[in-house]
Amino acid sequence: MARATNILFLMADQLAPHALPFHGHPLVKAPHLESIAARGTVFENAYTNSPMCVPARAALMTGQLPSTIGVYDSGSELPAGIPTLGHYLGLKGYDTCLSGKCHFIGPDQMHGFHRRLTTDICPSNFVWNGNWDEPDRILDWYHTLKNVVDAGVMSFVGCKMKRSATRQCAN
Repeated sequence: MARATNILFLMADQLAPHALPFHGHPLVKAPHLESIAARGTVFENAYTNSPMCVPARAALMTGQLPSTIGVYDSGSELPAGIPTLGHYLGLKGYDTCLSGKCHFIGPDQMHGFHRRLTTDICPSNFVWNGNWDEPDRILDWYHTLKNVVDAGVMSFVGCKMKRSATRQCAN
């Protein structure tokens, strides 16, 4: 039987291709990204379904438009009942794992993935929703490194993983 292909999917916010050495930048050094690019697939052209990070990630993870799944801005919850890339790959036998900023809003911080190496550096509650009565107020946690420094190993107390790519949690 043929061995399954390993898949490493990298997504970064605000990373312009012209700032990468494998797209021709003469000064930037990124040896690990260059190595991955040399051995994998680099997309020369891309399209996003939203200019905002949360709806763009949700569309990419689900294959659906942000308007279809109700993820309109950075404070929108991706409903747990919508299948994602993690669900589909898990059903095909892949051991799926998340790491880094996923920016999942709401209680489901896995969305079909089996493991998560770190907590998200972004709050998972609904503090991303702005207060339109105070347009000049900057959120207390915003633009500091506190959320990065405080992020740690992800764990679920009282939860066990099932092969069907769902999580069962004891109340």
